Amino acid sequence: MDIQKLFQDYREAGHKGWGLAWFLAAEICRRFYVSHGIRPVPFTHEGLGYYGIMMCLVPCHVHRKANTGLALKPIGRFTITGNVENWETGHPGDHGLELVDRAYKDREPLSKLVQATIDHMRFPGKPAHTHMGCRHHRRGASYVLLFDLIARLALEHENDFWFSFEPHIVKRKAEELDPKFKQAEDPGYIWLNSKENDIFLHGDGQVFLPEKQPSLWDRYMAGESEEDLYQDLERWLGFRSR
Repeated sequence: MDIQKLFQDYREAGHKGWGLAWFLAAEICRRFYVSHGIRPVPFTHEGLGYYGIMMCLVPCHVHRKANTGLALKPIGRFTITGNVENWETGHPGDHGLELVDRAYKDREPLSKLVQATIDHMRFPGKPAHTHMGCRHHRRGASYVLLFDLIARLALEHENDFWFSFEPHIVKRKAEELDPKFKQAEDPGYIWLNSKENDIFLHGDGQVFLPEKQPSLWDRYMAGESEEDLYQDLERWLGFRSR
């Protein structure tokens, strides 16, 4: 699955919605989640609904030392339309890096947009401290796979489904469905909903809804393609029949 081609097709079609934010978040997730423990988390704002994608430090043992145990410390955000805020050097709402016109009006190459984002966020090529012992380092490839799949849904089915990655929103359903809820360094849960169905996933690829479905990660590691998995997500949401 080529997220750059998907976003290129998205902007060629004249869309200017939330695609840029999801494209950038997928690029950051692929580069920085496993090695650095930086996780993109789509989030909502009270009274406003979907409000963009936060970049957060996961509560691994490396980050806990620096952040006194704070879970998912926000360090920045992609606005709904794709401008970039660095909350370490600036503040929420400052739109320190304005990429929307550069992406859609100036048609800047996608690699330049990604480079500008990484530079603005001051993400180093190598983490200051090794994360070799962290769960996100050992098993994070499954979360990257899921985020890529959902970013594709966001690009191809914009506004047709609801989603939540936020712990305080998914908590009740996670407690109900997952007997291992609250495990150490948990990769979190992902809740997708359309007019047809709910999908409830664990960040390691487990599928809780629909019921009795094998892990998406296990299927991928057994040889199924990302396209196979994506088509099932579409089918479960009612976007495709098969």
